[in-house]
Formats: sequence, structure tokens, C-alpha cells
Amino acid sequence: MKFELTLNEEDYLIQSLYAASKSELVRKRRRTTLMLLGFAFSLMALSSYLGNDLSFTWWDFLIMGLILIVCYPLYQRILYLRHYRKSVAETYKNRFGKSSQLEFRGDQLLTSDYVGDSKLNLGQLEQVYEIGLYFFLKFKSAEVLILPKDRIPMEDFKAVLNQLIDKYHLPYTQELNWKFR
Repeated sequence: MKFELTLNEEDYLIQSLYAASKSELVRKRRRTTLMLLGFAFSLMALSSYLGNDLSFTWWDFLIMGLILIVCYPLYQRILYLRHYRKSVAETYKNRFGKSSQLEFRGDQLLTSDYVGDSKLNLGQLEQVYEIGLYFFLKFKSAEVLILPKDRIPMEDFKAVLNQLIDKYHLPYTQELNWKFR
């Protein structure tokens, strides 16, 4: 199966956000930040309660802490989105809008783009992810092939994908309702 594909900044951004949402390190960092904020406001509330501080009462700190714990995940999501958008723009800026040709031939994936030609061993595929608008083929080398569903021949690709999953016993993760949170 052979087809042509052009990726844009949004494609790379979605893949980066998906990878971040599955990263245990990123999840742990986000959880730790939230817990530290909650602990800091609880400590300020306790300090105010024990010290009879009149500028803020202990429940002021407690309420501010609760509001922060509820609102911080939204703020953190915006921060991560901004960070990944800048990172993708800088890292992949020369790849946006460039056409690539992909061909699944036997045990190889042949790619051709503005940089040159390459052959990827399909036996090195590690996992297949499907989200709402994309397929991601992750290789053992940590490279990810981004395949937007609206730009590939879906029937032909699904047949090839099912063959790959069966032949190489690949884990297949389907999250059609995935959103970055």
C-alpha cells in the first residue's frame, strides 16, 4: 500500500500531547505540583489558626487552597499546551507542510520526503495507538509515525494495520474520545 501525506503543526502537537498524557513522569510531576500547593495552603491555614494571625483567618487560606486545587488543573493544562506548542514549533518547523510518501512493502515501511529516503523495519514496531483523528505507530526506537485519518486511505490502511497487529502481535490501544487534560 502506498500513499502521500503532508503533516502540519497541529498533527505534531496532538502527538506530543498524547505522548505527554501517557508519560508516567509527566503525570507524576502534575500530581506532585498539585499536592504541594494543597499542602502549602493547608500549612498557611494551620499557621494562621495557631498564630492568631488577623490579616488572614485560617479559613481564608483553606478556601483559597480549595479554589486553587480546583482551578489549577485547568491552568496547568494551559501551561502544558503553551509549552508543547512552542516546543513543536521550534523542533519540527522545517517539516510542516512538506509532502512525504509512505509505502508498506512486506516487512518494511519505505518513506520518502524532502530529506531523503528511508526504510523502517516493521518488526521494530512496538505499539499502535488510535485516537479520534489519528493513528500513531510507535517504534522501539521511540520514533512515532503520525497518520491523520482524514489524509490516508482508511479501508486499505485498516487492512494493512490489522495484518501488522496480527503478524507482530502488537498491542493496540484505541482511545477514540481522548482529549488532553
